[in-house]
Amino acid sequence: MHRMKTVKVLRARAQILRGIREFFWARGFLEVETPVMLAHPSQEPYLEPLRTTFHDERGRSFDGFLRMSPEFSLKKLIASVSSLKSQVSSLFEIGPVFRDGEPWGTTHNPEFTMLEWYRLGATYRDLMEDCEALVNKLAQDVGAALCGRPRRGRGHSPAPTFLSYQGQSITLTPPWERLTMREAWKRYAKLDLDHLLGSTKWPTPGVGHFRGACAAMARACRAKGHTATKEDTFDDLFFKIHLTEVEPKLGRTQPTFLTDWPSQMAALARKKSSDPRYAERVELYIGGLEIANGFSELTDADEQLARFRADQRLRRKLGKSVYPIDKDFIVALRHMPPCAGIALGVDRLVMLLVDAATIDEVRWLPARRLFSSS
Repeated sequence: MHRMKTVKVLRARAQILRGIREFFWARGFLEVETPVMLAHPSQEPYLEPLRTTFHDERGRSFDGFLRMSPEFSLKKLIASVSSLKSQVSSLFEIGPVFRDGEPWGTTHNPEFTMLEWYRLGATYRDLMEDCEALVNKLAQDVGAALCGRPRRGRGHSPAPTFLSYQGQSITLTPPWERLTMREAWKRYAKLDLDHLLGSTKWPTPGVGHFRGACAAMARACRAKGHTATKEDTFDDLFFKIHLTEVEPKLGRTQPTFLTDWPSQMAALARKKSSDPRYAERVELYIGGLEIANGFSELTDADEQLARFRADQRLRRKLGKSVYPIDKDFIVALRHMPPCAGIALGVDRLVMLLVDAATIDEVRWLPARRLFSSS
């Protein structure tokens, strides 16, 4: 990276981090720091943690993991202070997270910076409003100062109307587009997701092979020219269509919130009471970038334990390492108040605000440069 451009990006990144903190401080959020090194990784079937080994003063060896997210630690903290709601109603953290086995460059780096925040007594709808306000503040206050003032529409609205990213003109004026997964598949893939998912009485999410839904999704894949084998999980089949026909269309002219994911992909989100085939999960897309992923949080410890066990079975089937379940996390969920939380990729947000094509442009010493001689 050219030195002058490097300095400009580093200044922009620092201003963006300051702007994020100012945004949450002004709204009464408590900033916290949780451990980067953990005894137990999370259980996502398609993500891999980075292992680490360390020693104490007597030379004893301990195996741990660099966190893929601060989620478990933050939820344990929320559970422990839930009785102090009058003092602590919202939390946020900014810090490094790590993923193994992912591609380097473009939008991925094995180490990246994550912003995660939680609101007690809230739902994923509240998180969407947070995102609208946060990105508009940063585009106006930070982007205007460091990266050229965003173009405004007519009138005297305090929020910028347009953001330019990689040749795209993106309107930022709230409210942003909100699409359910059902609506997105109907619009872009021309498929009825309700029909593909079948009965509203689904088994525990995470099993990987809901036979009827999996068979229907396999037929839909084949009809569109994709391969579909007996080894493919529901997720595999779903993403063959989603990543080629739906996701590339999202957030191009205005930011898009994609909501109500199949409960097979609920992760740590609660299912919708009106239709348990879907979960209260939301992802935010801006300019073709996936920026954030959030939930109305599942607080049913027994259901979460069942999901983790299903994830373990799927990891075993996929030939991946299977890790013990974090029992302290399950205990914490039994004391967890209703809340909503979301994780936002800071590097991708910086990319958006400084008009950078790759994550390497917004990180000092990205992995491809740091390990170029390895």
